[in-house]
Amino acid sequence: YESSLGGRVYSDREHPQHNYKYKGGTLFCDAATGYIFITNQVTLGSSETIMSTLKFEREATNCGIQIKNYQTDNGIYTSREYRKELESKGQGLRLSGVGAHHQNGVAEISIKHTAYKTRAMLIHANLRWPEVADKTFWPMALRHAVHLHNKTPRMDNGLSPEELWTGTKANHSRLNELHTWGCPVYVLDPTLQN
Repeated sequence: YESSLGGRVYSDREHPQHNYKYKGGTLFCDAATGYIFITNQVTLGSSETIMSTLKFEREATNCGIQIKNYQTDNGIYTSREYRKELESKGQGLRLSGVGAHHQNGVAEISIKHTAYKTRAMLIHANLRWPEVADKTFWPMALRHAVHLHNKTPRMDNGLSPEELWTGTKANHSRLNELHTWGCPVYVLDPTLQN
């Protein structure tokens, strides 16, 4: 995915680097489970995209999953470096046709729904707290939208994408503890209370 608006890099909340912005990233969607893994990227070049792929594969390996094939749009995924990386691991690559989003429908619908959730969270924050809302927070809202997607049980089987991905049943109690994204949260310091 790409964004025309640079997103705040949130590795340092005290001193954000204003000249160092996210330009987009890579969104991985498992076709069998619907699980989404996202990495925000400062550049959309092959080296950072390969690093995103390696992070996704490390996550998959931790769950006992081996990635055999990828289906992608064209773009950076046709680069020599990216293809070489996949070939070195014996992984296949299937490219969707230009403008043929239906060929990778699972990923495309995941991107669409995640983008809609992100946009709704940003608009809500701006309507409720305009003095602190900042549209460059979109990477954080996007991550939260992915988190919600992965944790929310599906209607058809009552299991979340994360449960299907990890093979571990959850009780979903953590969903009751979620706060509205972008709302101010305060932690009371007992020494200040007195």
